Amino acid sequence: MEQDELKALAEKRFNAYKKEHDLKTSLEEIDNICFYYDLVYQTGFVSDDIGTSIRGRITDLFGQWAFALQNVLMPNPASMIDAKEATNFTDLEKQEIEKLLNEIYYLIRKSTVIGLQKDKKAEAKLIDELVGLWNDRLKKAFIELEEKHVKFWDDQRNGKNPVSKDRMMY
Repeated sequence: MEQDELKALAEKRFNAYKKEHDLKTSLEEIDNICFYYDLVYQTGFVSDDIGTSIRGRITDLFGQWAFALQNVLMPNPASMIDAKEATNFTDLEKQEIEKLLNEIYYLIRKSTVIGLQKDKKAEAKLIDELVGLWNDRLKKAFIELEEKHVKFWDDQRNGKNPVSKDRMMY
């Protein structure tokens, strides 16, 4: 199938799912978060169970971001990047990261239960909840996290040491 055919099929299946399960989120919003069309184009496939496909795609993305946040709280000792970047966060920032992780973990586990129960109404509500959290908090938080990492490494490469002595590793 060509891309335009795949996109039309995805939109058709999504619109039917949206109507049947009272989903509020648009496919464009979902694609902006997790590049859903890219998945469709790469695989050449649109699942008959598009809600499950979308829910899985978003929760996979949230899991990847959770891993990045975990590395700030508990850096991998074998990773110099993780170990150094973790020193660049205050205790208060780490507490905020932990709160975000709690929300993400909750939604990932909720997604697992919904998937096991095959509850399509709950799935649609969860998709709306995932998209809402992304738009309301997570996207901004991840941008701030990555900007903080970029600034840290820019300071490092320019001979500046933004890490306070009480948080130095070496």
